[in-house]
Amino acid sequence: MVYPWIEQTGCCELVLKSLSSSVVNWEQVGVVRKAERPEEANLLIIGGWINPEQAQNLKEVYDRMLKEKLVIAVGSCALSAAAFANDENCVAAKEILPVHYFVPGCPPRWDDILKGISAISKIGMQNKTVRDILNDSGNDHVF
Repeated sequence: MVYPWIEQTGCCELVLKSLSSSVVNWEQVGVVRKAERPEEANLLIIGGWINPEQAQNLKEVYDRMLKEKLVIAVGSCALSAAAFANDENCVAAKEILPVHYFVPGCPPRWDDILKGISAISKIGMQNKTVRDILNDSGNDHVF
């Protein structure tokens, strides 16, 4: 199960915000609920450009996340700093954090982001037992 924390800027912010609309069904791709604090999150979704100040914030959020954490970089700016690479001292997400999945586009389509979340949630489940998965449900220990 995925409990995402979303950090967003620029054009990707609009697409990422649409993921919580009534049209999109997070549960189809394993998202139980959006984390309310980084300490509850096991997936960091980074969308948009990353300047030095944001890079520091992302590192702090990543450090506060659950032990088994995954990262998705969404959009051209998060993937390569795109048009802002030389002008704003922006960096790609992979330069500051381990990125497990990239969703290309400027901005990417919301359904491509959901496909990425689906793919990465399978990565996160590879080493888990049924007991681990049920205990991740947010309830006090199921077993």
